[in-house]
Amino acid sequence: MRTIALEPLHGWAIAQRIQQISDDLLRVQQGSLYPALHRLEHQGWITAEWGASENNRRARFYALTKAGRKQLEAKSRSGSACRPASTSSCNGRSRARPFALPVPARGATARRQPSPSGTSALARSHRPRQMNWPRC
Repeated sequence: MRTIALEPLHGWAIAQRIQQISDDLLRVQQGSLYPALHRLEHQGWITAEWGASENNRRARFYALTKAGRKQLEAKSRSGSACRPASTSSCNGRSRARPFALPVPARGATARRQPSPSGTSALARSHRPRQMNWPRC
């Protein structure tokens, strides 16, 4: 919601803005972004209107409603998970990490363990996972 607080944006621009703000740590896929936007619209926190994008394509532009601004202010005051929660040191400089997501160390690889159920580790790794993202 903070992304569209200043001006209405279309979905692709929202995803790009989140990626830019997070310094490429977060990449929001369309399959995650649009359902979230629809939920926010259903809750009455954002509105969607058709318009023309920068390259003259038809796109839905999302903007905060008055109720959405109140919700965003309440979340900001309460210190919700939608604010940068920690800082990390990267090449000797500090920067805020959005959402405080765990970031693996460079060169770290996950080890796959054999499954007692007989399902291959590769098959398990390609199953979709339920993500519990903060609602903002």
